[in-house]
Amino acid sequence: AVEPWNFPFYQLMRVFAPNYAIGNPVLLKHASIVPQCAELFEKLIKDAGAPDGAFTNLFISADQVADIIADKRVQGVALTGSEGAGSVVAAQASKHLKKSTLELGGNDVFVVLDDADMEKAIYIGCQARLNNAGQVCTDA
Repeated sequence: AVEPWNFPFYQLMRVFAPNYAIGNPVLLKHASIVPQCAELFEKLIKDAGAPDGAFTNLFISADQVADIIADKRVQGVALTGSEGAGSVVAAQASKHLKKSTLELGGNDVFVVLDDADMEKAIYIGCQARLNNAGQVCTDA
């Protein structure tokens, strides 16, 4: 898994839980600015009783991710990030016929209908766009 800095525990649990439930170990390349979150998550998983190897942090560069994806023991890759990062990871995964799941950033339209309460729509639109300083893939 290649995951971003925002919502560091949620992003990890979202990938780890279903994989752990079916017996897949998870290797994580977390954003370099949240190494302590990655370490704490690994500690929480171990403290909860997960066996060794169920979750492993990889403190590697983005360039080293290609080597991990190419490894024959890796069956798939999950990425939450930009369209640019997603296209690179998708190309690497497809080159080795690996499954990939990509949650890519971007902005969506914010539709306001004619019968809407405009003040409320403006307030909600501003909140939605600026959630977490605009650093959330679900921002409007």
